This record gives sequence, C-alpha cells and structure tokens, in this order.
Amino acid sequence: MSERLALAVLALPFWPKTEPKRSVLLILPGIQEYRIAEGVKYWPEKAQRLWVAGTRGDPFYTRREILEIIGRITAKEGDAYLENGGWANHTPDQMRWAVELLKKSSEVNHIAICTAAYHVPRCVLTLVRAMLVSGTKRVISILPTWHPEGPAVSGSKEWDEEMEKISRYQGEGDVATLQEWCAYSLWRASQ
Repeated sequence: MSERLALAVLALPFWPKTEPKRSVLLILPGIQEYRIAEGVKYWPEKAQRLWVAGTRGDPFYTRREILEIIGRITAKEGDAYLENGGWANHTPDQMRWAVELLKKSSEVNHIAICTAAYHVPRCVLTLVRAMLVSGTKRVISILPTWHPEGPAVSGSKEWDEEMEKISRYQGEGDVATLQEWCAYSLWRASQ
C-alpha cells in the first residue's frame, strides 16, 4: 500500500497555475548539499520565496552558507525571500515549521517541495498531514532531486526504508493516510 501511495505522490504534476510571486520553493537538504545546489536551479523562476528546512544530521545550514551555495550555482540574488530553519528533529518538525511560515504568508498559494526523489513521497504526505492538523491548505508540487551517484526510487535501499517509514508514521499520525491523500488530491485538482 505504501509504495502505491508513494508512486501516486511522485506522479503529481507541477501545478500549471503557478505564479512565482505567490509560490515557495521548500528545500529539505538533509545532510546532502546537492539538494540545495539542485533546488536553487528552480529559484526564482518557479517560486519567489526560498525556504531551506533545518535538519539534525548536519550542523544545519546557516543563511550565509545557503547564500554561498547559491552563489556557486547561480548569480541570482534575492535573499530577502530566503528563510532557513534551525535544528529540526525530523520531517514532521520541518513540515510544522513550513506550515507556520505558510500561516504567516497568506499571499502564498503554492509550495514546491524539493528534496531527494526517494524522500519526496514521505515529505509531501507529512506536509499534507501537517496542513490538515493546522487547518491550512496550499497547493503542493514536487521537484525531486537526483544525486548522480545516489539512490533513485523503487528498488533502492533508501526507497524501501522510506516505504517502511510511511507505514510506521501513518500509524503515529505524522503522515497522511491514503484517504487523506485522496481528499487532498481532489481539493488540489479543484484549485
């Protein structure tokens, strides 16, 4: 069941009504700088705001470090629209942080999640659940990143671990269930 749900999330098309001025690019870097480097290639064309979630495994990336990575990838500027999270214990913490920022940003109607492809389904389902709990809704799109030497999706050890985590964290109430995903998908299609 988890794998079918995860593949449905990965099939999510990028929202065609996207307006960059009303959109956020949310990068979940983990401890892998390539996720930031790949993600900023979409900014600001896909989204004016750039949010980089904190993690527990690195020391989290500081604003200065994020700007240095951006500077190595592109000449784009716009750090006034950059938000970076501090230490986060796990994905639900990252998504609660993002939801709190969404609640303060009523003009934002779209959030694009950018992280490793194998991690995208759990991130999206965790964000859907966090929005449901908070009473906040935004359209979600995905921008998976691909490490040139890393795992992809189905069949990799990382993918299999994510499938197990989706099932376990659904039971803990941190990840959207199939029914919650279906209800969210219907709402998204109506936007």
